[in-house]
Amino acid sequence: RLCGDAGREDAVQALEGEDALWVGTYSEFIARIDLRTGQIRRFALPGGVRMPLARKQVLTLLPVDGQLWVGTAGGLLRFDPATGRSQDVLALDHRSILPSPWEVLLRDRDGAVWFASATGLYRFGAGGGAERIAEGTVRSLAFDRAGKLWVGRPDGLYRLRDDGRSLMRAWPAAD
Repeated sequence: RLCGDAGREDAVQALEGEDALWVGTYSEFIARIDLRTGQIRRFALPGGVRMPLARKQVLTLLPVDGQLWVGTAGGLLRFDPATGRSQDVLALDHRSILPSPWEVLLRDRDGAVWFASATGLYRFGAGGGAERIAEGTVRSLAFDRAGKLWVGRPDGLYRLRDDGRSLMRAWPAAD
């Protein structure tokens, strides 16, 4: 992430292999930089200036199989750079995101995409289907060497239970 004036994050980045860098901005959606040629290609959402600002405020990016998952202050979408089309995956109320504007996207070993935001933790299966795993603010996600998902929340550190459907508090220890 790049920090701008007063610590505000102006852009998020995600590498696509060794060939490209995706950049998401706080007001202009996304751009792709070809790392071999330096060429920059900008993409805008349909609707241009009429599009609500929350939908253009990119907070996280994840390239997956030729498409780009984009987390914004208005929700989560999948963007196809080949066609310029986007598909809404999850709509969020921007008023619930802005007080805690952290979002994270990760892909697990099975190809599922995990999305964390101020509204909770979500899993999107590789074959389709979506599931909300937890409610409330989630600020960070990481997989350990064994493939276990760790979840950072304002009140502590959690691990996804082996059933894959709920979180277990790891720190501070539950009484």
